[in-house]
Amino acid sequence: MRQTICNCMNLLDLIPFFGRSKEEDTVSLIKEHMNLVYGAVESTRDAIEALVRKDYLLFKGKASSVNSLEDRADSVTRRIEENLYSGAFLAVSRSRILDFAEEVDNIADSAKDAVNIGDIIMTMDIDESFHTLLQRHMEATLECVAYLKKCVESMNNPDEIPRLIEKVREQEHKVDTIAAELFRLIRDQKYDTKNFIIMSKMFEFMDDISDSAEDASDDLKLIMLINRP
Repeated sequence: MRQTICNCMNLLDLIPFFGRSKEEDTVSLIKEHMNLVYGAVESTRDAIEALVRKDYLLFKGKASSVNSLEDRADSVTRRIEENLYSGAFLAVSRSRILDFAEEVDNIADSAKDAVNIGDIIMTMDIDESFHTLLQRHMEATLECVAYLKKCVESMNNPDEIPRLIEKVREQEHKVDTIAAELFRLIRDQKYDTKNFIIMSKMFEFMDDISDSAEDASDDLKLIMLINRP
């Protein structure tokens, strides 16, 4: 992410560092990581759409995509960790950057968990009353992660990031509201204990996606606060 000298301040300029090249490489990896994680959530949204339509082949294809993207995201996380452990940035910022990368990675982990348990749910007879809520939940979740992605894309304009962090939080609250409807509905239905537990776990994994996005945005805000002049 090498830039020519300009009058604008970027997030990297706010964070103390020893040398520039390793820090720039780390920021480039963070952006690559965010793109992979967003792709995993987007494929999860598509997988849930396929689940609702009982399109097994499409679901399997999208689930495979989620698993592949999550694996690639893990690899990038390890590269970010290696850079940080080898001295990129000063210690005061390093741990927070690592926390941020790990929370972003948790988003992909939860997406993977959701589609993998969805493979079991595909075989179950789910009441149609869940369909709209499932779709609304994943659309709202994808939008939440999209705002986090915009935060990362706005690293050359840190004055824009606080507004986007607030959008992440607002969207996470919307996801929580839909999740509460899902859990109320599942309690009202007459599912046996096994199916109740399986469905509850999938909804929990889906909800963890936006929770991790909000946690990542909190880490990003702390990075900015501790490095603001």
